[in-house]
Order: sequence, then C-alpha cells, then structure tokens
Amino acid sequence: SVRRFSAAVLVSLFSFGLAFAQELVIPMIRTVTPVRCVTWNKDGSTFAYAEEKKIILRDSSGYKLIQSIETSNGLIDFLQFPQSTGGIGDQLVSLSEDNVLEFRILPQTDPIHVAKSEDNQVSTALAYNYNGNYIATGSDKGMLNVMLQNYLTNVFISRTFSQLEAPVNSLYFSRNNKYLVSGSADDSACLWNVASGKLINAFPYYSASKVPVLMTHDNRNVIMSTAKNKIGIFDLNFKQIRSIETEVDIQSMTISADGNKLIILTADNFFYFYDLISTKITNYTEIK
Repeated sequence: SVRRFSAAVLVSLFSFGLAFAQELVIPMIRTVTPVRCVTWNKDGSTFAYAEEKKIILRDSSGYKLIQSIETSNGLIDFLQFPQSTGGIGDQLVSLSEDNVLEFRILPQTDPIHVAKSEDNQVSTALAYNYNGNYIATGSDKGMLNVMLQNYLTNVFISRTFSQLEAPVNSLYFSRNNKYLVSGSADDSACLWNVASGKLINAFPYYSASKVPVLMTHDNRNVIMSTAKNKIGIFDLNFKQIRSIETEVDIQSMTISADGNKLIILTADNFFYFYDLISTKITNYTEIK
C-alpha cells in the first residue's frame, strides 16, 4: 500500500477536520487507493472518508478502523456528517459521481433513503445542515436541490429546485437553518431562503479560487473569496464589513467549532487562524 494524501486531500481534511481540532492534527494513514473526501462526526470522535466506492470510518484518537461500508454506485465524491442530530445518532450522507445520494444512520450499512438526480447532471457540491434535517446538492448544470428530512420516516422530501446560470461549486447552510448560501462558477454567490426557496440576495464572488462560501455562526454574515488572496465578510445586504488579505493565494477556509475564528489554508501549506471580529492572526502552523 502507498501513502496517497495529496494536496487536494489535505484541503479536504482541513475543511472538515479542523472544526474540532484545538491543535492541528492530520492523521496519515496508508490507503490502497486515493482518498476522495473526509468528514468528522459531531463530537469529533469519528471521521469518515471514501476510497472509490467504499466508505471507511475510523477512530479520531488512534485512527483504528471502526467500520467499512461497500456501496454499489459510482465513485463517492462527497461525504458529510451533520454537527447535531438531536440524539438520533451519527447520520452520514454520501453522494456519488453517478448522482446517487444515500442517507445512513450508523452503524447500519444499508442506506435508509436513496435519491438519484437527473442523468444529465453531474453533482458538484453537497451541504448537510447543522442539525441534519436538510440536504442540499448542486450540479454542473446550475441545478440547486434542497431536501427536507421527515424525522418520523427518515425520508428526505424534495422541497426546492432552483436553476442557476453556471455550475454550483459551494453550498453552506446557516446554523439557524433559515439560509443557504451558494457559490457558482459565474462569480456569483447567492443567499437563499431555505423554507421558500426564494433568492434573497446575490453577491459578486471570486469563483476561480473555488474557496467555499461560508456563514458565521450567528447567521448574520457571509464569508467568501473576493480575490485569489482576499476574503470578504459581508452582511446579508451585501455590505462588506471586514476583510482579510493574505500574502499567498488562498486554497480553502473553514470556521472553528466555537465560531470565533476563520481558519485559512494558503497555497504554501500554511494554516492561518484569524479572529473573526478583529480579523487579526491569532495563530498559524505549517503542513510539513
């Protein structure tokens, strides 16, 4: 077996794992095939990743194998845990390259809900909201689909379809479940009302960086890339209230678990921790 953690995988690890890490710890595990996506569960005790059509779950402290799940669909492109599940247990959603979305309640291996989008669509983005009752997917055709979970049956009901002008490359739910923000390849970020599916506002967005669009934990601000080395923090009326500029191009970013820090990964493999109020650097570390 060969160690296969590429720069793209490090970005994926960063995007999902740092939310739970007080100190930067990136597990290095020997894998037979390249890892495609990584996600941590709500308390950070377990992480899941995909190797082609297989879902692997490991313990976060010792990286011991917990479970391996074989799927019968195409290569898995997206995996995500919600961060609060109301006592139901660890829920995990996967989305494969052939547009099959599967919802599981672990440790069950069989999905309790399966959905498939149009054959002419290629899935390009996935978001699972904080408490696990909404899932959003985006496609290369600009299709945005939002599904609502019925907790009595655990079935997801399609609620909203929206057609955008360009491929969707980023999706993010607000903590209060009122908003969904999307980033598209035509340099636009859109703020949506989740309940109605209506567009609230649109923002210019630097899509070339493919840096995810985020929302602060207080549900008041949108955080997004405005240039290859700049991040803007906006209110919901698209008034920029703060900005962050780095010396090196930005690869990705996420918000810390406490909601107080923005963690930015730059192209030279440095993580920078910024206070979201003062926008000052509080810490940094290098991937070696």
